[in-house]
Formats: sequence, C-alpha cells, structure tokens
Amino acid sequence: MMRIRSGGYGRSGLATAAVVLLAMTTLGTPSAQAQETVNLDADLPMLSLGDCVNLALGSSPTLLVSGEERHIAGKDVSAAYWNFAPDINLSRTWQKAERTDFDSQDQLGNPIGDVTIRTQYKDWAGRAQLNLFRGFGKFSNVGSAKNTLKAAEASEGYTREQVVQDVVMAYYNLLRTAELLEVAIET
Repeated sequence: MMRIRSGGYGRSGLATAAVVLLAMTTLGTPSAQAQETVNLDADLPMLSLGDCVNLALGSSPTLLVSGEERHIAGKDVSAAYWNFAPDINLSRTWQKAERTDFDSQDQLGNPIGDVTIRTQYKDWAGRAQLNLFRGFGKFSNVGSAKNTLKAAEASEGYTREQVVQDVVMAYYNLLRTAELLEVAIET
C-alpha cells in the first residue's frame, strides 16, 4: 500500500496521484520537498479504475457524437422504408369574401343604394398514388441505409473501446508515476 505523505504507505486514488504529479512537475523533485508533502488523501475522493472508466464513458463528447450518428442512421433506415408507402395528398381550401358596391343601379339604371355581396368558397381534394415498380432504387436505398446504420454502430463501439483504453492507459500511468514518487521519497 502506498500513501503520499511522510508517514505510512498506502494505495492512493487517481485524483491524489494527479495532484502529486502536478506538484512534482511544477515544484521539482527534491527529496526534502517530497518528504513534506501534505496528506492529500483526506481531501480528494478515491476513484477506482472502474469508476474512472464509467465517468469517462458517461461524459465523453466523442462517444455522444457517435451515438447521435447511430441514431440519425437509424432514422435514415426508417425513411428508406417509408419510400415504399403510397403517396397520399389531402387538401382543403376555404375562402370567404365580402364586397360592397356603393351607389349601385338595377338593370334598368335606377339607383338602388349600396349593395353588399358575401361569398364563401369551400373545396376538398384528395389524391393517392402508388407506383408498383419504379426500378430497384428504393431497394438499394434501404440496403444503403442499413449498411450505414451498421457502420455507425461499429464506429460507436470502436469509439467506446478507444475511450476505455485511453482511461486505462492514463490510470496506469498515474499509478506508475505514484510508485516512482514513492521510490523517490524512500531514497
């Protein structure tokens, strides 16, 4: 077990090792300064390798982008299947108009005063169209969308593994640096 202080030795957490590494690089490594290192374990949380990996997987922007790309590719597959659905259009038109004629005359030319004319117009229209065969373009669009989805899923898995490997490598480098600091303190 290793402790970063002048007393006993115990295994320190990732956060403690990071602080000690930072202090070591900024202050130098004389043994007198290393012997007077303050107990950092009391102030900083201890993180295991699993905790660090879970933290990185939960907050990795690269992994979030890969997940969104996979989600978009899934939507593209749905859209490619919808190309096989019939094309249906429904529309409704409604129009209202009011017109006032001032100083109107009847058919004989006699003045009859002001006349207000109100009109309404309503129209419904619908159209459905289904092409039974338009070549194999729709089938190739579905196949292409499925392959894009598979590629996005593989890319997300690869990105997840890269994040885990990066965290494991950084974690073990910090532990190695902490062990080297312990050896420097002892000598």
